[in-house]
Amino acid sequence: MIYAPHTLYKKQECPIELDKFGKPIPSEGFKWVRIGVCRCDDDTTQRLVSTNGQEYRSRYHIVYDRTDAVIEGDEVRCLDADGKVRGQGIVGMVKSTNYLKYSELWT
Repeated sequence: MIYAPHTLYKKQECPIELDKFGKPIPSEGFKWVRIGVCRCDDDTTQRLVSTNGQEYRSRYHIVYDRTDAVIEGDEVRCLDADGKVRGQGIVGMVKSTNYLKYSELWT
């Protein structure tokens, strides 16, 4: 992708870790996994309709280079170069291209 000023992260649940006595170790229970560079655009005017007729409005439109990393229902966030959150949400729709290796997400 030529213009990709942001970085895409996906929220991944972590299994509960136990200490040597079998007690759970306190943790957040998740971690943010870096997927790659992306472009995140504010998209509050877009109205989407799913295949089953459910209608919702997307807040962000994200384009990234890979096609298999994120699925519908995943929680993602995009960070600016300085580490500030550009956009965050649950993926409502994923579209992949046939010949080019990039995907589009709407959250």
